Amino acid sequence: MQCVKKMKRIDVVFKTWKNVEEDTRIWAKEIEKTYKPDLIIFIAKSGYLFAKTLYEYFQCEIIDVQVSRPTNKKADIIKKIFPVIPKQLLAFYLKFKVSRKNYSKNKTRKIILNTRFENCSFEKYQRILIVDDSVDTGWSLLMVTDLLDNMGLKNK
Repeated sequence: MQCVKKMKRIDVVFKTWKNVEEDTRIWAKEIEKTYKPDLIIFIAKSGYLFAKTLYEYFQCEIIDVQVSRPTNKKADIIKKIFPVIPKQLLAFYLKFKVSRKNYSKNKTRKIILNTRFENCSFEKYQRILIVDDSVDTGWSLLMVTDLLDNMGLKNK
């Protein structure tokens, strides 16, 4: 939350799928210097964009958890027209959205656990990497971290 408040400029960058994979491989090499996960938990659905490449790089298990904000009718309408909005206008919208004061204060999230997550034997994993597609406020990551802590998986 402090990062959002202190940011003077927010960059919005559009990349191809190939660029995302290349960048993710670079991140994987950096991560590997200090941490080698044996489980990747990605925040569905968009977290899979990065988690897939990390999963292939680390050759470890992968599982998803869905974390979502409460529905917002205006935002839902805008998301439907994202594909036809010119990139400059979309970038402006995304910058504005993240820079709003109330945006970073909205901590409300809903976690939906699928059967695979519920049946997972997390005790066998020593190092868990949590992956999301973007971090604007950090609340989704915090929710997943708290969930794992409450399951007795603290500091993995």
